[in-house]
Amino acid sequence: MKQERKKLQNGGVSVILGLLRESFFFRISVAFGRAIRKSALNSFLLRWLTKPAALQKDGLFYEVFVARPSDTVKKMRLWVAGQVENSLFSRLWNGLVSWLLALDVISWGGGLLAFGLTLLSVTAIRSFRGELTGFFGLQLAVSAAAVLCGFLCATCREPLGEMLLSSGLLSRILVGFVGVRKTSLSVSKPEHGLTIPVAVGALLALVTLRIRILYMGLGVVLVLAAALVLSHPETGLLLILLALPFLPTMVLTAACLYVDLAFFFKLLRCKRVLRLEPVDLCVAAYGLVLLLLGGVTSFRPASSIRQVAVYGVFILTYFVTANGIRSKELARKAVFCLLFSCLLASLLGVYQNFAGVESTASWIDKSMFAEISSRIVGPFDNPNVFGEYLIMLLPLALATLLVGKKWRRLVSLGALFVGFAALIYTWSRGAWLGAIASVGMFLLLYHPFFLYLVLPGLLLLPFFTAMLPPSILNRFTSIANLADTSTAYRVSIWTASVRMLRDVWSSGIGTGSAAFTAIYPAYALGGAAFALHAHNLYLQICVDTGVLGIVVFLLILLFFYRAVFSCYRRCTDREIGVTVLSIGLGVAALLVQGLTDNVWYNFKIVLLFWLLLGLAIGMGRDDKLYDVREEREELDAGA
Repeated sequence: MKQERKKLQNGGVSVILGLLRESFFFRISVAFGRAIRKSALNSFLLRWLTKPAALQKDGLFYEVFVARPSDTVKKMRLWVAGQVENSLFSRLWNGLVSWLLALDVISWGGGLLAFGLTLLSVTAIRSFRGELTGFFGLQLAVSAAAVLCGFLCATCREPLGEMLLSSGLLSRILVGFVGVRKTSLSVSKPEHGLTIPVAVGALLALVTLRIRILYMGLGVVLVLAAALVLSHPETGLLLILLALPFLPTMVLTAACLYVDLAFFFKLLRCKRVLRLEPVDLCVAAYGLVLLLLGGVTSFRPASSIRQVAVYGVFILTYFVTANGIRSKELARKAVFCLLFSCLLASLLGVYQNFAGVESTASWIDKSMFAEISSRIVGPFDNPNVFGEYLIMLLPLALATLLVGKKWRRLVSLGALFVGFAALIYTWSRGAWLGAIASVGMFLLLYHPFFLYLVLPGLLLLPFFTAMLPPSILNRFTSIANLADTSTAYRVSIWTASVRMLRDVWSSGIGTGSAAFTAIYPAYALGGAAFALHAHNLYLQICVDTGVLGIVVFLLILLFFYRAVFSCYRRCTDREIGVTVLSIGLGVAALLVQGLTDNVWYNFKIVLLFWLLLGLAIGMGRDDKLYDVREEREELDAGA
């Protein structure tokens, strides 16, 4: 009975769909969508964008500026690599790591017992002196856990490396997530010795006399993480992607700098490869322009150079990402870290909406939007910045939901829906506009079916807008309303910035708010006598670095989107192609919002911008994908 009912239901659905397909309106919609697609495919711009983005290897430019210098650099790298590998530091480091992995678990247990018992004694002494509020506390719990682990380790005679391989969880973390090779953990000759582990364990416990155990534990974790990143810089990138919204700017900058140095140390040892394509050359040129025009010749050089230094670290991180995240497995891990971080940040934002968060008076025009009580900021300090963060990752969440597999779809589903809710509660009109543009473009490019919905969507647009809550509709339609104080304020700043640009277009005034606030008052208009920046990304780049800066920046975007669309059109791996497209459109969302705000005012957004650029370029540099593409192009040419 159930099967018959199901057949009737399916048959009814098929009949309805068949009637819709045969309808005159549907045929008009399909014809309209196909006409748009045909015009786009035959356009010069799209044909140029979908060409291979690599440098041509038979030209004079490649021979003079790439081939010959690369041969010289390769010889130098081989010499430097030999010197580094044979250096005292390298031999000591490799020997220490090998000895630690070969040391049996019983020896490590002795160190834990020494640490736990010594810490117990230290806790008793400090409690007796009155330095602790009580004997029962964190230190006692840590010492008890160390003693228990020490006794458990006494039952295992395996070397540490073999134990890590045999442990399901630890093996998943080290081999599966970090990417440590199993051969690196495998031990042929075990070592046994209690003297050094016991001495080190007791010494660490005595350190708690001067340093709080929480800080000491954090220090140990940081040392282990630094050692791990030194061996696998890509792990550092994954951790940065995961922690980006939640860490302070200077901590992120220091982490990026360390990862950059670890990668280039690997590069010197010939254990990593650096590829240069047009987009990379443009990024390097922009970094040079930023240093000279944004820093050295600034009206406030001391302040500008500090900001340029941070930007320089982020640009170096772009090169590390573009050359480090080049395999499909690493790309999946990077996407997961981004989406999981986005999910956590969005949950925090939604919680703020219901729990209540204080909003600065300048964020809300109460005379026009009395129904908006507050605007959420998530882990950031500004609702517009939170909106910028969200719109860069929502297309990636949608793409992973469509082409991802298993548990990654669950994370992307949460990030997508919770992220959209958080985006609404930021009440950022520029972010809404960027999200609509990027997600809409992604759907149109993802499948021709969405092109067929363009005409019905245009006709039904008035009905969709009428269904929106009045608060959202009023907020969105006020973008061009000069009665809104925020809009009027921005227009005044844009006008003043254009007047300023007429005088400084050749070299700019330098990077940072210190340089801007030093010059802006001379051009300010009534109603906007003070401003920290131009409230427009492109105006800000022009004002900071002159016409040369904006030209190089636009060249970066041009070659970046050529790489994105070329990968999407030519890549045989659907998952990689769609993911790269979504990253490119996430960056496009930020660029759309950049029309109404200086989206680079927050350092975390600048870092995320360069990380996403590097991630998209790196994913398109998968050697296997490039081999397939070259073979396909040769076959097509032969045919």
